Amino acid sequence: MSNKNKRPLIGVIVGLDREKKLITQQSNLIIESGYGKKAIQATKKLIKRKVDVVLSLGFAGSIDTNLKNSEVIIPKIIFNKRSKGSQTSKKFNFYFKKILNDFSFFE
Repeated sequence: MSNKNKRPLIGVIVGLDREKKLITQQSNLIIESGYGKKAIQATKKLIKRKVDVVLSLGFAGSIDTNLKNSEVIIPKIIFNKRSKGSQTSKKFNFYFKKILNDFSFFE
């Protein structure tokens, strides 16, 4: 972001088209849907639109029953499709938390 007063452009990936309707439309949100391999194409679309960050919503609850609905998870490691893990930076985690602070996706 070049302008400090400008809100970050956030790309959101949801699994299903009907999930897009649940997210409050905001001028700094670009929402795409895609599940599985289609999520890769949706992410590429967002990157071409030069978003500041990409959020993937909707699947974490299925991997841990202790997670609550609407809980945000910030990963320390991101895995690619070949199961190779890459650590996220502390700078990334700080930036991500800053973007999401006081941000509401749902009405």
